[in-house]
Amino acid sequence: MYSFFQKAILQWYFKTKRDLPWRTTTDPYSILVSEIMLQQTQVDRVIPKYLEFLKQFPNKETLAHSSPAEVLKYWKGLGFNKRALRLQEVCKTIVQKRNGVFPNTEKELLELKGIGSYTASAICSFSYNQDVVVLDTNIRRVFHRIFLGNKQEQNETLTKELKLLAEKILPHGQSRDWHNALMDLGATICTAQTPKCTQCPAQTFCSFTQIFEKASNEEKDKLLSLTRIKNKQGTFKDSNRYYRGRILDYLREHENVHLKILEKEFKKKYNKDINLILLDLEKDKLITLTPETISLPKN
Repeated sequence: MYSFFQKAILQWYFKTKRDLPWRTTTDPYSILVSEIMLQQTQVDRVIPKYLEFLKQFPNKETLAHSSPAEVLKYWKGLGFNKRALRLQEVCKTIVQKRNGVFPNTEKELLELKGIGSYTASAICSFSYNQDVVVLDTNIRRVFHRIFLGNKQEQNETLTKELKLLAEKILPHGQSRDWHNALMDLGATICTAQTPKCTQCPAQTFCSFTQIFEKASNEEKDKLLSLTRIKNKQGTFKDSNRYYRGRILDYLREHENVHLKILEKEFKKKYNKDINLILLDLEKDKLITLTPETISLPKN
């Protein structure tokens, strides 16, 4: 069964695959940049920022030797700004402690502070085409639906079961194409809200399709909720994360700001006291605070 499933997915992928800039390279640094940017950010938003970022920081050495302020400026529009500094720290470690040699195993990649298990496996797959399992949100949903149907909701036990299943199905020597194909399937056909089951290359293998197509609208909603990764984040607007972003955007436009001017600006524009947010940003090393001024970090 698995060989027929693999063939159906890969044939569909080669006919319909998305044209994404990080798929034109196997350079581990470029793959790392794309993976960090794609965390919690939509593909369409990442594409122009990815191209712009690599133009400014074409290799790990350039990024490692740049100021954090410059890196944060080119991260504008992506949000979750700690990712930018984390990415830079990874590159600094490779350049300064590994003589510029990029790790090529999951074990070595995981030794780098700032790289987790998903990012390590993604680099091994997309850069080195190693036979490792990559389980992002899309791939988990695809496997859950096709092979487990309405078995259970997303949890730690299910994740382990899906990983074991993914290891069995992974076609030897085709990790890069295979995982790109599954990601495309989850992003365009087997979507979280409105799956297009009749257009899916795996519909004849899919236990979810067989249940979903016969279900009432109410039953369909329940089935979709089983295979949907729950969003743990609260409302973005008026959250501390929102104001953190606005403060950093302001500092991207102004080199060195008097603290009282910034406080007055935010009180006037948002009616928001930002003192605790500033301390939080300083703790995350995203700003430099003095008793009178605030700026993006210079080193």
